[in-house]
Amino acid sequence: CLQSKVYKELEAGNFPFVLGGGHDMSFSNFAAAAKYILKQKPNASIGAINIDPHFDIRDFDNGANSGTSFNEMAKFCVQQGLTYNYYCLGINKESNAEHLFQAANDLGVRYCCDDELNRASELIEECVENCDYIYFTLDMDAFKSTLAPGVSAQAKVGWDVETIMHFITIIKTSNKLIVADIAELNPRFDIDERTAKLAAEFTKFILS
Repeated sequence: CLQSKVYKELEAGNFPFVLGGGHDMSFSNFAAAAKYILKQKPNASIGAINIDPHFDIRDFDNGANSGTSFNEMAKFCVQQGLTYNYYCLGINKESNAEHLFQAANDLGVRYCCDDELNRASELIEECVENCDYIYFTLDMDAFKSTLAPGVSAQAKVGWDVETIMHFITIIKTSNKLIVADIAELNPRFDIDERTAKLAAEFTKFILS
């Protein structure tokens, strides 16, 4: 499974990078990183930064899916005795039901909305300061829909390329990034391969 493959790459001294696919992969990537870190440094902390207009913290009693990964992380952290450090940047108020905002507050999710660019930078800096390691995931529907039409749920507002590159630069320069992925690329809805090309550009940027 994905979790075991990511774990093996970490054990081999590699930097795992995954290109998806639904955001359901995020739990596997985070769990692999956390288990690897705990084995090496039992007292270390790990933060999860998600650039995404959606919380993806829905309940998973009826099964996991692309909207449940970060709730699964919360339960996993409780089981492993870890602090749940989830930072979600770019939330769109119209794309998340009221009960999801309540769930985010109950879980202690640190988040900002898509009109709070300065707040986004502050939250990244907070994660960098408070966590020993960082798992990062970029949801392609965080971009303006004209830039990335090939996603399952297009952003109502969205951010531009330069903004998201700035955020990733802060994360990369911390030297705390341990696993990363790009999620929600859906070729079925793409136009002139815009989204695929953008994902390729950001893959190169994250790995450079």
